[in-house]
Amino acid sequence: MGRGEREILQLVSFDYDGVLVDSFSRILHLITRAQADLGIGRPPSIQDLQNVANLHLTDLALNLGIPPERIAELAAKLSDLQRADGSRPPMFPGIPEAVRQIARSNIIVVVTFNLRDEVMEVLSAYGLEDHVSLVLDGTDPRPKRERIGWTLKHFSVSPRNAWMVGDARSDIREGRAAGVQTVAVAWGYQPREVLVAEDPDFVVDQPEELVAILGRRREETQRVNPR
Repeated sequence: MGRGEREILQLVSFDYDGVLVDSFSRILHLITRAQADLGIGRPPSIQDLQNVANLHLTDLALNLGIPPERIAELAAKLSDLQRADGSRPPMFPGIPEAVRQIARSNIIVVVTFNLRDEVMEVLSAYGLEDHVSLVLDGTDPRPKRERIGWTLKHFSVSPRNAWMVGDARSDIREGRAAGVQTVAVAWGYQPREVLVAEDPDFVVDQPEELVAILGRRREETQRVNPR
């Protein structure tokens, strides 16, 4: 950077399941076990996860016919099963290198409903724990829009320089509600056509495309606001 120039910070909020890690089959299996063990509602299907408007356990449970007053019980059972399960989902091909490249010039946060311990274990397994500045997990009851808004204030980043990267309709809606740019990834839980219908700012089919978009937008912002 030339003399008198300043760095323009970008903040990239990643969803975890379906964006960073390939966990669809595992999550479907664990929810099926939790539902069966409790004997409430009906078993989930692939289509349930692919099409639910808000990819959150509460909305999924309601779609499965689980009474609202027993959703907390389902969540607790699911957490117990997840902690007892020794497996960890793999990262998608290309994601580790993409995260490393993005972290060179962006603040990365993970905004998820998953367990922080598991997220950190997977990040550590790929040597990425130092590339992610913050993990806001499922113990935070706020919707993603509020958590994204909090991170913007925490890191002093303008919404126009921030992004939400997700694989579900609800990720796009929450990012838009937070006033940030949205990127839908087509390799996750919900099909490309479902994501396109939500009109995200960008849809990407490969992690390399995400790296390129963020780099290009950063350069454009730096040219427009060099001081």
